[in-house]
Amino acid sequence: MSTPEINPRLAHSLDPTSGFERTSSGLYAPKGAASVGEAAVPKVVPPAGPGPTPAGLQALKSVGRVTLYVVPALLLAATAIVNEPGIAQAATNWATGLSMPLDDGVKMTSPNIINESRKNWKAEDQEAFEAAVARMSSEVAKLRDSFKSVGGVVDEIGGTVRRYWTEIGALAFVLLGAALAVKAASLFPQLRLMAKMKEVVIGTLAYGTTAGLLAQLTALYGASARAITMETRKWHQLQYVTPTGPLAIDFTKAKIDIHSLPSYNQPATPGQLPPGSQQFEWIAPDKQLPHKAP
Repeated sequence: MSTPEINPRLAHSLDPTSGFERTSSGLYAPKGAASVGEAAVPKVVPPAGPGPTPAGLQALKSVGRVTLYVVPALLLAATAIVNEPGIAQAATNWATGLSMPLDDGVKMTSPNIINESRKNWKAEDQEAFEAAVARMSSEVAKLRDSFKSVGGVVDEIGGTVRRYWTEIGALAFVLLGAALAVKAASLFPQLRLMAKMKEVVIGTLAYGTTAGLLAQLTALYGASARAITMETRKWHQLQYVTPTGPLAIDFTKAKIDIHSLPSYNQPATPGQLPPGSQQFEWIAPDKQLPHKAP
């Protein structure tokens, strides 16, 4: 590792947070810069309430008032009632409230952190620090994409629920027409038996079609759950990224011991190089200080 160049102004103890300030999120950011996620980004809001009864279910209730044979299909369809407005809000929270702050905040803060580290830190460990910041930004970008993907999956679930109730409404419209026709035919004695049989057929058709639509919706729920589980694994991993136990680090009390580094201490004789300077790996002269010819 190369030794940092001589700079008398660095003869005092180094503060690793110099040039930074603690933000409202508890993290350090360059002074005057917005903290990660503090850009103009919509805040996460609670999911909306359950909302009105789906129009498709209301339409199927109307058919149930005409013929009781549709009631089993009505009860089966009602098992799919979910908080659809809440699903739509959750999709927005994932895609906007969680994903966008990671995009804007990190893009603005990471370059400032790197530029601040370059001011008085010229050594291979600074290059390693810069690489670590770049890697962290890359990993955060992957996490952001995961959040955005989760938002897309949740939004797809909400769209499928809406489509389900639309198809139930279309089914109810067809069933209502058939049920009214059967009821009209039952007014005639000679057609009453056939009308009753047709009414059973209507109920069977309603139940079978509803069961098929519900099976498709259930399959989507299963696929979406697997997709969300895969996308959120990085979020789960981040919960265990901080060392614990004997390896725990209290960064609020971290200090850099520079007493064994000659270039960060005053030489014995002013104007002379400190002991051990013959082993220095000179990178570049400090342009901020005057240099005399030997």
